[in-house]
Amino acid sequence: MNSDKDSAPYKGVTVMQGSSGKAVSIDFETYYSSKDGYSLKGMTPHQYVNDPRFDAYLVAIASESGERFTGRPQDFCWGSLKGATLVAHNAGFDGMVLKRLIELGQVDDFQYDLVCTADMVAYLCRPRNLKDSSKLLLGREMSKAVRTNMDGKHFSDVVNEGPKAVEALLNYAGDDAVNCLDLFLQYGDEFPQRERIISQRNREACWKGVAVDLEQVEEGLKKLGLVKWEAQRALPWVDEGRMAGSISALSAHAASLGLPIPKSFKKDDPEMMEWVAKYAPTNPFIKARLDLASVNPHIARLESLKNIAAADGIGRFSVLYFGTHTGRASGSAGAETSSSSKYNILNLPKAPVFGVDMRSMLKARDGHTFVIFDYAQIEARIVQWLAGNDAFLEIVRREGNMYQAAAKTMGWFPMDGVNLKKNDPKLYQLAKACLAPETLVLTESGYKRIVDITVTERVWDGQTWVTHEGVVCNGYKTEKELFCVNGERFTGDHEIYTGASSKLRADIIQIGDEASALVWRQATQPVAGWNDLGKLAYAIVRTLAKGFGTEYRVRMSRVRSRILPKCLQRQERKDNSM
Repeated sequence: MNSDKDSAPYKGVTVMQGSSGKAVSIDFETYYSSKDGYSLKGMTPHQYVNDPRFDAYLVAIASESGERFTGRPQDFCWGSLKGATLVAHNAGFDGMVLKRLIELGQVDDFQYDLVCTADMVAYLCRPRNLKDSSKLLLGREMSKAVRTNMDGKHFSDVVNEGPKAVEALLNYAGDDAVNCLDLFLQYGDEFPQRERIISQRNREACWKGVAVDLEQVEEGLKKLGLVKWEAQRALPWVDEGRMAGSISALSAHAASLGLPIPKSFKKDDPEMMEWVAKYAPTNPFIKARLDLASVNPHIARLESLKNIAAADGIGRFSVLYFGTHTGRASGSAGAETSSSSKYNILNLPKAPVFGVDMRSMLKARDGHTFVIFDYAQIEARIVQWLAGNDAFLEIVRREGNMYQAAAKTMGWFPMDGVNLKKNDPKLYQLAKACLAPETLVLTESGYKRIVDITVTERVWDGQTWVTHEGVVCNGYKTEKELFCVNGERFTGDHEIYTGASSKLRADIIQIGDEASALVWRQATQPVAGWNDLGKLAYAIVRTLAKGFGTEYRVRMSRVRSRILPKCLQRQERKDNSM
């Protein structure tokens, strides 16, 4: 460790008085080198702080009592923070730095609670990074130029650049700590204790990690490597010295055989899907090229897992608290670290891939066992509850499964006493799927986006070709009369949820009534205006927020800030000002 003992000045007090019970922010500055691959973009935080190059050369500390310190961690009396609530923006990293400094004997151990303000602002549905959240919530502009300039530098290098460079670094670190503290002081009351506990446990679970069967990882890499080798060997242009994954080589070879060339070689493109279905059976190179494209990401995933767990057989992954707009955790670590993004522990393939079962590579520690629990379609259930769709929820209670109930409601699954998930998993997945404007649907004339299908076209329902009567698009062309509600058009028998917790037919709702299209009478009659989902989301949120208590309106305001396009937020502000 390069500590630069004689060259790191500090600003502020080294002992903070009366810190117990107060909020104190910490922000560490550590050595990193992108050129040498030593950074959080290529390593997990655990790998980073346990690397021989680890050097926490600076810490900025700010207390709500007004006391400040910016200098070497070793020069501060950490015991004076006993009983304080430490806050850090990205506590998953700063907290681990502090733990590592304690392990190394560089910092005395002490009792403290740790709160992550990055998780806090995420809970408030605001940008997670400190720069954007400070601008939005505190009205303060921040620059990361100083941090960028520290790439490959120790503190001694800054000292050699002169007093101005040192002052700039000290001010930069100090400002980060102050902004972090002020975010907590101004918005901490909106971060409930239960959410702080969830944030903490998520962070500590990531630090602890999961045991990995490295032998199985190696075996999986061998199997996938063989699949890759066989796929490459089946590509004629490889012998010509061209790259196996070359799109131009693929196009040229297909053209040489007289095959038409699809506009896109993306596997989920409708034209590509039809091309594969038609020509792959008689042209083995097509399947080989698809196998190659599919196996490469899985190889990268296992190599990432091997790298993460190589030191001690424990995989320490990054799981982002409140990583999605619904509040669920996400497997992506965001901009702070991307080293584990290739191996998303929250989204592993359910079935073996090319004979390799990735889920089974994670194992319980000796003397322990895995416990699997699930909230069982919690978001989908809550949406139905918010909509007041009691009839459907009664079916859910009876069936015991949200998606089985949906399939039965749509007439796909009329049988009683049968487990749809076990007996017809494909149909179960179809009932579980979320439809978006870009969702591809198989018609008699090929795959099409759902918004491009007309009412006269027949679509495949998994068993037979059926007449399509639900989604109406392409300028609202329909054989039935449509009624406009909140800017959207529906058939007259479409039931609309209103602010009075009642449902009215679209043909009797009056101008000025608060209404959305969150609930409909039959699942076989979905929303007509699929080509303007943004306006529909706006109508739904406006309806649900109206007439409820303050706490509920606050919650819905967070939903609005997260899920609605900016243009619709501007429209809402305009409506409220009228």
